[in-house]
Parts: sequence; C-alpha cells; structure tokens
Amino acid sequence: MTGNWNSASSLLEMALRATVILGAAGLASLALRRASASLRHLVWVSALAGVLALPLASRLLPLWTVPVWVDLVPAPGAVLLRANAAVNERPATPVVEAAAARTAAAVPVGAPARPSRTFPLAALWLAGAGLLLLRAALGWAAALRLRWACRPAREEAASLARVLAAELGIARPVRVVEAAGAAMPVTWGLFRPVVVIPAGANPARLRVILTHELAHIARGDYFQHLVGQAACALYWFHPLVWLAQAEALRLRERAADDLVLATGLGASEYAGHLVGLARTLAAPRLCGSLAMARPSHLERRVRAILDPRVRRAALNRAGVAAGALAALALVAGVAAVRPVAAEVPPPQVREAAIPAAPDTIAEAEAQAARQDAAFDFDRAAAVYTRAAELRAARFGPQSVEYARGLVTLGAFYRTWDRYPEARDAFLKALPILVQALGPNSPELFEPVYFMALDAQAARDEPRAEQLFRRALELRRGAGLTDSKTALVLNALAALAAKAGDAAGSLRLLEEAQAAAADDAPESPAIVDNYAAALRKLGRESDADVAAARANQLRQSAARRASANAAPMPADPSIYRVGGGVVTAPSLIQKAEPEYSQEARVNHFQGTVVLAVVIEPDGVARDIRVTRPLGFGLDQKAVEAIRQWRFQPGTRNGQPVRVAATIEVNFRLL
Repeated sequence: MTGNWNSASSLLEMALRATVILGAAGLASLALRRASASLRHLVWVSALAGVLALPLASRLLPLWTVPVWVDLVPAPGAVLLRANAAVNERPATPVVEAAAARTAAAVPVGAPARPSRTFPLAALWLAGAGLLLLRAALGWAAALRLRWACRPAREEAASLARVLAAELGIARPVRVVEAAGAAMPVTWGLFRPVVVIPAGANPARLRVILTHELAHIARGDYFQHLVGQAACALYWFHPLVWLAQAEALRLRERAADDLVLATGLGASEYAGHLVGLARTLAAPRLCGSLAMARPSHLERRVRAILDPRVRRAALNRAGVAAGALAALALVAGVAAVRPVAAEVPPPQVREAAIPAAPDTIAEAEAQAARQDAAFDFDRAAAVYTRAAELRAARFGPQSVEYARGLVTLGAFYRTWDRYPEARDAFLKALPILVQALGPNSPELFEPVYFMALDAQAARDEPRAEQLFRRALELRRGAGLTDSKTALVLNALAALAAKAGDAAGSLRLLEEAQAAAADDAPESPAIVDNYAAALRKLGRESDADVAAARANQLRQSAARRASANAAPMPADPSIYRVGGGVVTAPSLIQKAEPEYSQEARVNHFQGTVVLAVVIEPDGVARDIRVTRPLGFGLDQKAVEAIRQWRFQPGTRNGQPVRVAATIEVNFRLL
C-alpha cells in the first residue's frame, strides 16, 4: 500500500493484511486454549489494536518489497467489468444497455474521463464507519445520562470501594454511584472511571459487585473495549474483526472473574451472585460500558468459575509488555511487506498458427469443434463447411452422411445466431433426410426445431406452434425424453401463455421440468417460467417455492461451472492488478451485447462470466468462458467483448498484458 487509502485496491489490501493478523491471533489463541483467560484476552486485544494501527503503520513504515511470481501476487484491484444486456420479449431491435466499471481506482493517463466507482465505495465505507461511531457516541451520551440520574453511593459502599481499589492497586479515583432502579452493575470511564451499583444490595453482594467492577478498572478493560469498538468501526465490513471483538469481550469477563476469585472469594458463592444478578437486574443499553452479568455466555462463565482445573493466573507487566511487543512486530511486518511480481522477460509478439486444411471428415469435424470451443467463428464455420464438402465428395450430394454434415453445420450457425446461414443448411438437409430415413426419423428434429424458431422469429406463431409440436412428436416417437424435449415443451408453453392459456402453459412446463435433468443448463429458466405461470394463476405460495428452486439450480450450475473452469495458463507475462504494481486497464470503447433469438424464444436469462487477457494494444484476447449460459448467449458475450477497446494496463509506465474478469448479464424485460 502506498498511502492511497481511498482506492478500492487499498481497502481490499488492508482487509487482507488484517486477515493475516487476525488469523495469527486465532492460531495463537488455539495454541493457548488451556492458558488463562487474561493471556488469551491479551492476544485478541493485541490483534484488534494491530489492525487498528495498520493504516498508519502502512504509511509510516518503509516498504519491504518481496518478489514473487505474478500468479502468487494478491490481486485486490483485479479488473472486473460487467455488461448488462436487457431486451424486450418481442422487439424488432434489441434494446441493450451495456455498462462497464473498474474496481481499480487509478485511471491511466490519457484515458477519457469517466465516472469513478471509487467515490461510491469510499462513501459506503464512510457510511458504515460513521454509523458505528455514532452508535458509540450515543452509548457514551446514554452513560452520561445514567450517571446524572444516579445518586452518590452511601458511605458504606464508597468506603468499601476505596479499600478494594487499594487492594487491586488502583491509584486513580473511582466514583461509585447508586442507580435508583434495578440496574445491572456497569463501569465506564478512562481517567475518572465510574461504577454504577444497584440500590439496596446486601453487604455480601455489594462486595462481589465492587470487586468485579474494580477488576475491570485494574485491568484497563475500558481502554481495550474502546480499541475493539474503533477496530469494528474501521473494518465494519470484515467478519473476522467482529469475531475477534466478540471473543475479546467473552474473555474479558472471564479474566475479571479470575481476578475476583484471586481475592479469596469462594467459586460457588461468586457463581451464585452472578446468576442472581442476571435474573433480577436489567443490563443498560450502553455500548460504551462494561456490564457485570449480561445473560449472554453466562452459562459458560459459571462453568469456568466452578471448574478447578481452569488456570486463573493474571498477567504481570512483563507479560503484557511481551505480548505488546510480539503484536507490534507482527503488525510492522505485515504493514511493511509488499509483494511485487518477479521480473520476467518482456512478452513476445505471438501470432496464432493457422491450421492446415483437414483432409479427412473426422479430422475436419474435430478441428471445427476445437475452433468452435475457442469461439473462433470464422475458422469453425470454414472447417465445418469443409467437413460437409468432404462428406459430399465421399458419399454423394444426396447421401444421408452429407445431410448429417449439413445438420451439424446448421446447428453451429443456429448457436451463433446466424439464422440465414442456418436456414440454408437445414433446408438442404431436410429433404435428403426425409427421403432416406422417412418422415418420422428422430434425425429430423434439428431441422424442424430450427424451422420452428425461425417461424417464431418471423412472428408467424401458428406455424411456429405447428413446427414445435412436430418436433415434439419426433422426440416422443423415438422414445426420447431429454433436454431437447424440454426445450420444445418450454417453447410451446411460452406460446400457450401468450395466447392466454395459463393452465395449458403450466401443464407444458410441468412436463418440461420432468424432461430436463436438474443439472441441464435450461432447467433454471424452465423453473422460472413455471413460477411465472403459477403467479398468473394466483398460486403465489407455490410460485415462491418454484422461484426458490430455480435460484438453487442457478447457484448449483454456477458452482459446477466454477469448479470445472480451466485455470488461466501459467504465463509470467500476464499480470494481475493490485498493490500498486500494475495499473488497471480502462474501457474506452464498447460494443453492446445482443440477445440470441433462441434465448429470447425460451425466455432464458442469466450471467455469462469470461476470463480475458487485455493486451498492450488494448484488445481483449485469450477469451475463455468460465461460466457458460448456452443458447447462443456465450457467443453473443464473446462477440461483444472482442469489439471492446481498452486503455491498456501498465507496469512501470509500460503497457503489459493484464488478466481480467468480465460478467455479461442477460435479462428479459
């Protein structure tokens, strides 16, 4: 960190540093699980003080750069771009809104001015910190009101407090006041501490109360409490900070209990007083005070009090100093270390090799499939065409084998939303297949299904319904019930809903759900459509259940896609953004993603996630789909991203290759 606390990368980097410190505290606490509560409390308070000191330490301490391989450098500022594609159900021209935002704050020199996301992020952080500080201030004000509502304690209590304070080594004056009602004993104050005791406490209970509250003062718990509150305000977004504060609060009470028992009070008597106080007195809602016997964790405290095996040794000044020095050393090390990418040779200009024209059908189709998977439309189209030509040359232009090659070519074009080319291929294949295999062959499904989609794109809905039903007959006639069957049922359900037949649409969607496996890519959308059909029939509770199931299927699909995604190749010339090492690329020209016709017909929505490398020339290359959606939307996302242009990322002022993640959200309006 170089002092740019306002940037997103700095916030994340500071959170990562805090995680290291809190993780070390957790390991230390685990190793010391049989030690006294005082020692374990010191561990957590030292960790909270350390994370509170991190921003200042990162600015003041000299940086110690540690070269590591670029793949190991944390990337808090990694570029993350999002594009949103929204389209009406039946527009002639899709209405698309695309927006790109960087998570890194720095704008490369020469880039056009654009609204920054740094200000909203900083404002969000400030709002959270401000709310927690306001809460602490209100607690302090409430403590003052309670103080002025109390009366000075009777001389018996004040005299006993002076005696006990001297025994505990407290040199500061302690003011003891008495609450008018049944208030829980509390303590607050740094330089002039105040102890509130309940009215009418008998002498035995009064001694217990004062000893416990004075134990907090002797230990300096109020200052440690303020440190924890400040750390929670600064890192309000970090769950480990809240866990550390909760553990510190629990151990604070345990340590005070141990100090009380060290004065000679019997464990059973003390535990009885704690339980009695928790039952009869109400703890005030003062976030800046230390209450004696809040009900939370009381059972664990009582068990610890009564357990003779628990170690209760208090820390001496030497122990506190040693713990503070260890925490200081850890904070200094974490604040000063700055990982940087190891020097690597400059990237070489690489030219993609153009594969030779295949000579066999199998070789051609395998090569075409590889090009298709790499989203290289032009080469894949050329090689699929070559494969069909090889089939025609070998088996004849009227052969089933040639027709099958045309069907493969047509399905490829349909996936890429190239309907004119797909139409030509399917119309050539269909009569050959009918003549050779008969009108009921399941191999007619692909051409018939495409013709139904084509008819719906032309808004010829009666013909589209007729063709969808014919496609369904072909699947059922062959005894096939699978995802393709589910797609046809889903399309028919959409047509039925549009015609006002909500009940018929619901029946078709029920069949579609039964046909599609849960892990099929179309399942979440089918269940979403089912939920919408239920709502049209007024079955809201059933619709909510269906919507929840659709969300679960979508999340499961995302997890499977993330688990199966191929990692970015280990290439030392590819950098990550973050830590001030590499500046982020910025988007300067975009192309709007479009909706595919098949996705629109089937009401499919979702998110495509892509991993790309932004080259020094500002072009996104090495595009990989890490979370596919299907139905032509993956291809639409890739086609749009390839037209984007970036101000390249830089390292030491020189353009470099930078890894980025892009999300494209497709939504039907």
